[in-house]
Amino acid sequence: MFVALQVKDRVRVTSIASHWDKRLDALREMTDSGQLICPGCEQLLWLRAGMERRRHFAHRQLSECPLGRQSTEVQEAKAQLFGWLETKYPGRVEIDMVIGVPGWSRLMDLVVEPEPGRRFGYW
Repeated sequence: MFVALQVKDRVRVTSIASHWDKRLDALREMTDSGQLICPGCEQLLWLRAGMERRRHFAHRQLSECPLGRQSTEVQEAKAQLFGWLETKYPGRVEIDMVIGVPGWSRLMDLVVEPEPGRRFGYW
C-alpha cells in the first residue's frame, strides 16, 4: 500500500509522493519508530523501498486488512496514474481515500481536489 496515517494527528502520508524522493531516511524513521499506521486496520507499518518494486508500506504482521490484498498489478496502475496526476495537480492527489455521504462511502483508488470543494475520483 502507498498510504499511511501518522499516529499523532492522522495526517495521510503517501510513500510515492515526489516530496519523499529525497527524504527517504525521514520516511523510514517514521515507520521504524511506530509513527505510521495503516488507514484500513490501524496496524503498524514498515517502509519497503527496494530496487524491484516501488516504495510502499507493508503491515508488520499479516492481517485481514482490505488494503493489504491488492495485487501488484493494481498497485502499479494506481502508482502510474498517481504520478501523472501529481504532475497536473501537485499536492492535491490522494490514494485509497474514502469519499461519499454518510451511510454510503466508497474507497476510491485516487481522489483529486483541483480546488477547494471540488473533487473527482478514480475507482
